[in-house]
Amino acid sequence: MFKGVLSPVVGLAGLNALLFVSYGSILRYLEPNREQDPTLLQIYLAGTGAGIACFFFSTPTDLIKIKTQMTKIPKTTLEITKQVYLKNGLQGFYQGGVITMIRDAPSYGIYFWAYEGMKRLLEVKFDDSAWKLLLAGGMAGTMSWASIYPIDVVKSRLQMQQNQKHVDSTSLLNDRPYASIKDCVVRSYKAEGPSVFFRGLWPTLLRGFPVNAVTFYIYEIVMNFLSNE
Repeated sequence: MFKGVLSPVVGLAGLNALLFVSYGSILRYLEPNREQDPTLLQIYLAGTGAGIACFFFSTPTDLIKIKTQMTKIPKTTLEITKQVYLKNGLQGFYQGGVITMIRDAPSYGIYFWAYEGMKRLLEVKFDDSAWKLLLAGGMAGTMSWASIYPIDVVKSRLQMQQNQKHVDSTSLLNDRPYASIKDCVVRSYKAEGPSVFFRGLWPTLLRGFPVNAVTFYIYEIVMNFLSNE
């Protein structure tokens, strides 16, 4: 049940730190006037930029998690990490890096856009609005995942395959690794139909709501504490 959980747990702190620092820095650049609220477009652009920055953490973290879960012989996260490095060096950790960036950039844009939009809709005031902050964070996570889930399916398929440099051209189609993002999309669609891109969507959305509700709530508590220092 908890196979492959160490990688995302270890990487989550670094990922969230980089995400929120990048988001705040880009937002300050886009809206240097602190006296007025940034527009939702500026928030979306800042989130998108933060998503691009986060791919440096999210790609290796997701890769190790997926390979740990898919291995037939039980191996620890550290063993999988060592195996990837010995086989392909540092670049091995960025297998599926392009599709990860394609996923993360718009998803984090929507993530922050939805959160700030919900806060404004609900007229959130920190002192008496814990449930509103939790609702806004949960909705942001749900909307973010729903918007890019098919891309995440393609990313996972690209990362779970073996990174082979030399492929036998006589191999059966289903045995060959995907040659590109397009190849993965086309072959997955032909083999399993359009439903393959939404398989597992509901559990992901159900998990995403409480996780992101708590994430944003803790973020607001920390920011409120720091602003009062």
